Amino acid sequence: MPAAEPPLFLTTPIYPPDTALTQREIALALDAEGNLAGTVTVTFLGQEALVRRVEHIGDDEAEVKKDFETEMAELLPAGSKVVLKTLENIDNNKDSVVAHFEVDLPGLATMAGERTLLPVSPLLGGRRHPFRHAQRAYPIYFPYPYREFDDIVVKLPEGLKAETVPGVRKKDQETFSFFLVCAPEDGGKLHVQRDLVVKKSYFAADQHKTVKAFFDEITA
Repeated sequence: MPAAEPPLFLTTPIYPPDTALTQREIALALDAEGNLAGTVTVTFLGQEALVRRVEHIGDDEAEVKKDFETEMAELLPAGSKVVLKTLENIDNNKDSVVAHFEVDLPGLATMAGERTLLPVSPLLGGRRHPFRHAQRAYPIYFPYPYREFDDIVVKLPEGLKAETVPGVRKKDQETFSFFLVCAPEDGGKLHVQRDLVVKKSYFAADQHKTVKAFFDEITA
């Protein structure tokens, strides 16, 4: 019999991050007591939509509603209230799954004399990135490259205007990128855009410090 052919190793292509996109459109109003309330529309595209459909095969409406509300609440400060109003395309094969929420974020702004201090983004949940330890023995594997894009508009109370906003934050690496901009707009509004891109899924253990440093920076 002829000798067995040696195994053939093939490299599969890496899908671009936009094929696993989570896009959040957040519209909030700040009241005089420092509370924020409004709506959040989250669009899951491509792989992110598929993952959520697979997770909820066979689940009833109440289970699906609870899981989506929990996922959204984990991104917001403790004590926030989240209600899923509508959910589109969870049971079909369209390109996107779209979730519409109403949210309340009590006491997010802090009064400091005549000034009000407001975080640049309301996405301040307790869910931290998993790279907290200084050392790691095993490689890092993300299921797939992905992108998160947040578009946030906050309407300020009458008579209140933005005195100081943070400068543009931009970091573009071969494997990650991050962009954050905050600017006042006409009509007493603040407009924030945040863009996070993870460009590859596998990182050797000796790359842990690079991965950790990036996520530490964007968390800060």
